[in-house]
Amino acid sequence: MKLKSLIEGHNWVYLTHILFVAPLLFYVAYTHINNISNELVNFIVYIQLAMALIIPIYHGSKLYRNLSI
Repeated sequence: MKLKSLIEGHNWVYLTHILFVAPLLFYVAYTHINNISNELVNFIVYIQLAMALIIPIYHGSKLYRNLSI
């Protein structure tokens, strides 16, 4: 696999979401998961944590599909 194939088209977007966005969302959600007293905000943090776990799966499958063509 060449580096050029990872940064052409939408592949760079998928790679950025896998390497930077998802871990950042996970870190922020994990550090604030039990430090918030408001129930609504705590629920939003749990949603953010779920999104941080789903994002790399979704973008990883899109990247895999683009690279295997």
